Amino acid sequence: MKPRHLNHTDTLQLPVTGKGPFSFRHTLWKPSHFGTGLEVHTATHSWRTFRLDHLVVGVRMSAENDRLLIADVFTDGHYEPEHRERIAQRLITSYGLDEDLDAFTELASEVPEMQEPLDTLAGMRQSCPEDHFEIAVISLLLQNVTISRTTQMTRNLLTHHGKLVHFAGVTLRAWFTAAELADVTPETLKEQDRLRYRARTLPHFAAFTPPRTWPTKRLSSTASSRSGASAPTQQP
Repeated sequence: MKPRHLNHTDTLQLPVTGKGPFSFRHTLWKPSHFGTGLEVHTATHSWRTFRLDHLVVGVRMSAENDRLLIADVFTDGHYEPEHRERIAQRLITSYGLDEDLDAFTELASEVPEMQEPLDTLAGMRQSCPEDHFEIAVISLLLQNVTISRTTQMTRNLLTHHGKLVHFAGVTLRAWFTAAELADVTPETLKEQDRLRYRARTLPHFAAFTPPRTWPTKRLSSTASSRSGASAPTQQP
């Protein structure tokens, strides 16, 4: 399969508004993540794909400082102002940029065994870049199996039904949408994608999921863009 090329369309500057420190490295690249080809990381940059309905989006992220996330946005279609609002909100929510860590840190610091993790992983926030449908798919694939088996099934689904894209020097997989999976038969999911009994359930997930699976709100006070930003050249 030839990768689809994504074009640079925007550069977002997203401030960390939540109380407490922010560690770019520990937030975006966690050892708990299993390899599916959806993201890739270095110590200073992270690349990740997203779906906004029909639009395929690639984002290259870096931290200008410990209070500002820079996100270069690449897309394969017409990029509307609505898409900018949605991808900005998704990044803020996915990586906990508006989370208040002070209450947790204060509580955890009272436990002696937590002192070393707090020091080592200071500023680590949540990271859940999947939308509601993608989370449902992962939850189904995690049932009663090992991580290696879940990884195998996820890769099968992404290879056969997702997108392969190239942007900012990397080639990654992107999720399929619920609409794109709607016409895939349980037989195909069982035999080709090796889902076994899960093949009966996944089509129901797709049918139940509305076209938009991530909330949107106005972000004019929290996100800004660099007008006239040049195409990124950083390589992983």
